[in-house]
Amino acid sequence: MKYARLGSSLALLIATLAFPARAEPARPTDRIGVDEHVGAELPLAVTLRDQDNRRRTLAEAFDGKRPVILQFAYYHCPMLCDLTLRELALRLRELGWKLGDDYRALTISIDPSDNPLVAGAKREKVLGLLPSHADAAWPFFVGDRSSIAALTERAGYRYYRDDSTGQYAHPAVTLILTPQGKIARYLYGPLDNAQDLGLALREARAGHGGTTALVDRVILSCFHYDPSTRRYALLIGGVMRGGAALIALGLAVTIFLFVRRGRRGRARLHAV
Repeated sequence: MKYARLGSSLALLIATLAFPARAEPARPTDRIGVDEHVGAELPLAVTLRDQDNRRRTLAEAFDGKRPVILQFAYYHCPMLCDLTLRELALRLRELGWKLGDDYRALTISIDPSDNPLVAGAKREKVLGLLPSHADAAWPFFVGDRSSIAALTERAGYRYYRDDSTGQYAHPAVTLILTPQGKIARYLYGPLDNAQDLGLALREARAGHGGTTALVDRVILSCFHYDPSTRRYALLIGGVMRGGAALIALGLAVTIFLFVRRGRRGRARLHAV
């Protein structure tokens, strides 16, 4: 009897090793999320259709000078997409940056069944929340399944469609892109902080030359992005460095204006 029980136990152990327990099926929420790919360039050759049913490459949404805001959405979303788009527009209005002059934006549907007509209706509502702006600087795109997959996979944006309801489960995230189409920052949730949005746009723009970029770098030296809180935090040392840099910049501008005024004065005397 003793050996019979031992033999049964060994047989059970062998069967367990030979046929491991089946893994638990993935929960639906495990299929939603963001895998950050900061520094990755979006596939700019992807072709989409805008709200006017014009075929355009993604590259056409970038001008090489202004940072670009990207939100993925779908245009019959009952709640979350409307909320995130609305909050983005309100934060931009609060920030005071002008669409077309200071930044560009684009919205891309993750639903291949969306069409330019519904894209245009959604766009009209969102742009109506902004002050004066250049309409062409914020297209609302639709695309086929392969184009959408190429974009969302490169951005690390994970979502899925619930076949029982026809709705999409997806994260609420805003991507800030450089003027050349690279991912600079991810901002999460319906945006409630205009400062974080402004700093992320400055961060994306800082690599572009000119006086504006110099001011951006001075301001950014006062802040750093904290991955644990997903917010920009104030740096005391940076404030001191930034203040010194601003003073130096102010002095340089003052000296430049003084010298130029002196030259004009001498020129008038010689003319007399």
